[in-house]
Amino acid sequence: MEIREMPLPTPEQGQIRVRVIFSGVSPGTESRCFVGQQAGAPDTGFVPGYQAIGAVEVSRDPAFSPGNLVMIHGTSKAPFPLMWGGHVSHAVVEAGKAYRIDKTLSLETAAFAKLAAIAQHGISMAAIAPEESVTVVGLGMVGFFSALILNTMGRRLTAWDLSPRRVALAKSAGIDAHCSRDVPDLAEAISANAAPDVLIDATGAPGLLNKLMRAGKELPWGVSGSRGLRLVVQGSYPGEISIAYDTAFTREVQLLFPRDSTPADTRTVLDLMQENRLVLPKGAVRVVPPREVQTVYETLAEPEVLSTAFDWRGA
Repeated sequence: MEIREMPLPTPEQGQIRVRVIFSGVSPGTESRCFVGQQAGAPDTGFVPGYQAIGAVEVSRDPAFSPGNLVMIHGTSKAPFPLMWGGHVSHAVVEAGKAYRIDKTLSLETAAFAKLAAIAQHGISMAAIAPEESVTVVGLGMVGFFSALILNTMGRRLTAWDLSPRRVALAKSAGIDAHCSRDVPDLAEAISANAAPDVLIDATGAPGLLNKLMRAGKELPWGVSGSRGLRLVVQGSYPGEISIAYDTAFTREVQLLFPRDSTPADTRTVLDLMQENRLVLPKGAVRVVPPREVQTVYETLAEPEVLSTAFDWRGA
């Protein structure tokens, strides 16, 4: 990883140029980019990152004025290939793809709005009823946001992670979180009181998926009205995963794979952030200057923080 200079991009009609303040790292996807396992990524010389916030610097669209704060997914103009192009000091985007945000919003949280929107999309797909219980396993960025959003919805929620640090962060945010490091059978621990109706797997650990399915209740034969476990697969996997057929069959497991997020998901989470209902706790994100990029990518798997934001204000 390295920092390269490029000509300052000029927006065309219907576009805006944004002076980036923070760009948020997506640990799962960008780890795959870093080690050459991300589908569609060039071998060398591309700009990663798909979430950033900044101030409009030049506007060629009447919907925005210089100084407006916006959340964006990346730049459309660079002399290098783009794997979304979010980690840049200046971005040019179509005005219709920028989201207006308010100055009172936590900018460090808003820099991760794309990951929050992915979490929101998975929750929407699961169609969780008010009386249903939910378990989130894996408190990385997407799992953490899933738990925060479910808390704002008043859902019955428990969360698990291997890292005591992440569990402590979750508890500080009002999440009923537990450490799974020394738990001999996680599925059994999850279903100790009652089997969850929905389980969100945000671990990215292929070997855990089948174990987690056992947390769902086995459905009685010939009885209507029971619904099987909905397993939302939010983990990021570099290749194939296998499914234990009998475990899934006896529980009528529904596997849900949220592919991405929609503009409505992004607007929903930004509104929650704006209302101060969706905020990452202090210490959840490490903020560093872009010159530390090599160290950041070499330590993405470390669980001491949820992720890292690059601070472009001095660049």
